[in-house]
Amino acid sequence: MGCGTGGPAKSASGAAGASGASGAAGAVGTAGTSGTTGASGTTGAAGTTGAAAVDGGAKDATETSDAPSDPPSDAPSDAKSSDGKQGDAGADAAPPSTTPLPSKGLLAIYWGQNGWGTGHPDQATWEKPLGETCTAHPEYDVVILSFATQLAHTRNQAAGQSFVPELNFANHCETSYSTENPFLLRCDDIAAGVRTCQAAGKKVLISIGGSTGSAGFQSDDDGKKAAQATWDIFLGGNGAIRPFANATLDGVDLDIEGGGTVGYSAFAKALRALMDASGRKYYVTGAPQCPYPDAFLGPAAGRALGDAASAFDFVFVQFYNNYCGYNSPASFREAFGTWKGLAAGGPKILVGLPASTGAANTGFVPRATLPALIADVKSDPAFAGLMLWDVSNDQNSAEGGTTYGAYAKSLLE
Repeated sequence: MGCGTGGPAKSASGAAGASGASGAAGAVGTAGTSGTTGASGTTGAAGTTGAAAVDGGAKDATETSDAPSDPPSDAPSDAKSSDGKQGDAGADAAPPSTTPLPSKGLLAIYWGQNGWGTGHPDQATWEKPLGETCTAHPEYDVVILSFATQLAHTRNQAAGQSFVPELNFANHCETSYSTENPFLLRCDDIAAGVRTCQAAGKKVLISIGGSTGSAGFQSDDDGKKAAQATWDIFLGGNGAIRPFANATLDGVDLDIEGGGTVGYSAFAKALRALMDASGRKYYVTGAPQCPYPDAFLGPAAGRALGDAASAFDFVFVQFYNNYCGYNSPASFREAFGTWKGLAAGGPKILVGLPASTGAANTGFVPRATLPALIADVKSDPAFAGLMLWDVSNDQNSAEGGTTYGAYAKSLLE
């Protein structure tokens, strides 16, 4: 997704990126992994001196930069955590709250790519750490970490065969997990932030993909294996590899903007089965763009929202960087009217918007107009709330002491 600009931050593995070069990228893609101004993504995560990765695509208001070809030089020599344990098994991680999200009035937001950073060199204005974000913004109900850029055939372990994911959180986390898994990250500060957010009653998801679509699968079997690995590494499984020590995420978001459609239905079904068997409530969400159906998620035969709609809880439809944004209210209403059909036995809809004028190429809805948008959809049973891209832009959007996100949340209540 990501329509933002890349923030001045390092890439996940420290490869130098084009500082701030990629910000206003493609018109439609959501956040992506590209480090340049790709057609659909926004900016990519920058290198050690480069601008932070964020997206430039439509949505998806999220985006990531491509991981560098060489791991950081400070990679640990083994997979042990700082306390000497071989990873952190899911059994030792703090479980997420059992309190489910409400079905209306939600505000979800993407964090991790520092989209504001490009073009804003003052680091004091950059995206704040995760824990600080959740403490300062009680209006956020769901925070989506951006991104796990690739799940299958990654550059970890046996190159090309690994299902240990590659991660990119711009300047927020740059420490390799181990020499065996150099493109997975060890993010203790983010882990502490996850626990802070969950203690405040928020759900924390991890977003898969981004505008470059490098998370793609080669087969349904890939999707099933990736679902198990995702469960073991981020969620309720007992995997030895845990990048967020003593933290269990609340779910997974699919921000698929390229790389094909194979395997995502199998991934969603297998992950939902693992979640449901756990006895706890975990979430699966998607981030399609507003033209219907989405090219990668559907709904259509062979697409995740077509074959496995019941596996999803919510979809964050990107109503920006596309013709169906609220800059054309009639087009917006028509598109929403089509998307809401999913809610019959499938996911409810969150309307995705940019959090500031600089967070997307088109589709920003001014505060004076936002009440009209909300009035168009608030009473619809399919409408569950709003999604914003991204935290860094929202943190810099205050008018009269109130951020765009806080104002939006007030309209949902």
